[in-house]
Amino acid sequence: MQFLERAVTLKIATTVGGSLVYIDGNADLRGEEWMHGDLPPFNVKVHGSNVPLARQPDLILRSDLDLAINRTNNSQPLISGTLHLRNSFFLRDLRGLVPGRIATPAERPPYFSIDIPFLADWRLNLNVVGTRFLRAQSPLFNGEISSNLKLHGTLKEPAALGDIKIDSGLVQFPFGNLQVTSGFISLTSENPYSPQLQILAASRQFGYDIRMDVTGPADRPVIQFTSFPPLSSQQIILMLSAGQLPRSDYSLSPEQRAQGLAIYLGKSLLSKYGFAGSSQRLTVRSGTEISQQGKPTYAVEYKLTERWSIIGEYDRFGDFMAASNGSSTPDKSFALFIMLRNREIPWLDIDFSLPALPARCRERSEDQAGKD
Repeated sequence: MQFLERAVTLKIATTVGGSLVYIDGNADLRGEEWMHGDLPPFNVKVHGSNVPLARQPDLILRSDLDLAINRTNNSQPLISGTLHLRNSFFLRDLRGLVPGRIATPAERPPYFSIDIPFLADWRLNLNVVGTRFLRAQSPLFNGEISSNLKLHGTLKEPAALGDIKIDSGLVQFPFGNLQVTSGFISLTSENPYSPQLQILAASRQFGYDIRMDVTGPADRPVIQFTSFPPLSSQQIILMLSAGQLPRSDYSLSPEQRAQGLAIYLGKSLLSKYGFAGSSQRLTVRSGTEISQQGKPTYAVEYKLTERWSIIGEYDRFGDFMAASNGSSTPDKSFALFIMLRNREIPWLDIDFSLPALPARCRERSEDQAGKD
């Protein structure tokens, strides 16, 4: 801190949650208002990297800080600049983000309020941005979120305008997941405290192409299910939530339904404590199709890098591949398909196929392995 006549220059380095924050600026003490408890005119810059703005057991919000805090004449201080959000986690139930009809400032977007008299009326003019900054994990949804918001108002009653984008994610049901292909949550000037949803999720389950559209306000969303071949919304919901399939050639046994429900409830319990979905590299999908042997298909994808991944699957043509090498017992054969996929160049896929082995060849190999 340096004094030059009636001006003060500040240079401070401190820590917030273990992250360094640098503060530098100046204050003009030539007036007399500050002697009566009012703030003098000042100009302060705040910089920091990976600073925790909120830290709770089920929420961590981190940001790079590039802020300016100014006060001129008799106006309230103005906080401007940019928050670059990053490396954040959200493990709460998403229903807690839906504002009610009567919500306090802390219970509606942007979900914070500072009512300390000294700070409450400070004004805001902030850009809040972040690319895939948030990993959301809940029983219903698991995905990555980006932000492009403008924060205004005051610290006591802040408001946000702009969009939250779902970059990638899964809507999770006990007997199937839907991949989010497009997702936006918008806050508009007409109603900044009521998030507007525009979400599209789709996948293939048990031989049906299923699509879910979610539109409207977050507290009263309109959810529509469609499929091909056509099914009613009730049939789709029963298939995803109860494992009741609308087809006669295949159905889940009571044991399979109980197992699927138990796995879903277990994942829900683990997600509450941040343990579910720990691997972002490994993805396992089942039940996309029903094979010609009457069994659900399986696919496993392991992400090598951001660009490359390995995919292996047991698909619905397992009996055809078994027949190609002359096996007369397709139900006892196994086919393996591996794809090396480039995420940035979709046409550059390298396939490796291992044809199904007849049962007698497998048994001989297993016997030989036992002798070794």
